[in-house]
Amino acid sequence: MILVKIRGIPVINVEKCFGCGACKHICPVDAINLITEHDKLKISIFYGRCIRCGRCSDVCPNKAIEITEKYMIITNRKEDLYYIVEIPIQKCLMCNQIYSTNKQIEYVINKLSQYVSNYINICSKCRVVKEFSEVIKHD
Repeated sequence: MILVKIRGIPVINVEKCFGCGACKHICPVDAINLITEHDKLKISIFYGRCIRCGRCSDVCPNKAIEITEKYMIITNRKEDLYYIVEIPIQKCLMCNQIYSTNKQIEYVINKLSQYVSNYINICSKCRVVKEFSEVIKHD
């Protein structure tokens, strides 16, 4: 007798996820969306479109997506087909624009702390402005 494991619906471990968006970009049926609202990033999986391929789990760099064995979802309500997690986001200290999640920043600090201390809390546009202003000061 051969036991076959069924690929079911994906679920996101919000403690591991840092909102990089790799899952959204790899999903062949566009079942995953990233929505920025106020001070959080919402990651939404629409199970009505998900084909249970498991690519999102394969590509996740933090192994935050688990493929369950739950395959079928029976409901009369479309809202029940959405799985949503929320992750806090960071705003640029200079221009107050949203640019990253808190967990992505923590990840970068842990990996590259000696290189990023002056620039980690500002967006890419403000980094350029800051760098040029420092170059001009030195001339």
